Amino acid sequence: MPPAIDMVEYDEDESGNSLFFIDGQYLGTKKSKIYLTYQVEKCGKLCWKKATCKILTWTMTSASCSVSAKTMEKIMDTAVGDLYIVVENAIGKDQEVVE
Repeated sequence: MPPAIDMVEYDEDESGNSLFFIDGQYLGTKKSKIYLTYQVEKCGKLCWKKATCKILTWTMTSASCSVSAKTMEKIMDTAVGDLYIVVENAIGKDQEVVE
């Protein structure tokens, strides 16, 4: 079964880094990929960009990761529309809007 995200919580640590806590199903027994996707306007077109998250914890049903304050600032300054968090493993991927 591909990963299924049930819920995403967002917080910041004392250094201003962004922390993401993911609850879900079928995330996998091995650490996989977690990244953020967002759209930016470039040359009058919308293009998708990706920012990798540093994985902090990983289980079959939950994971946590962080993104540096500098990276999040760049994303927030350039993103058009929603920010998505994506969990991807060898079987598939799922994404959820970060609110």
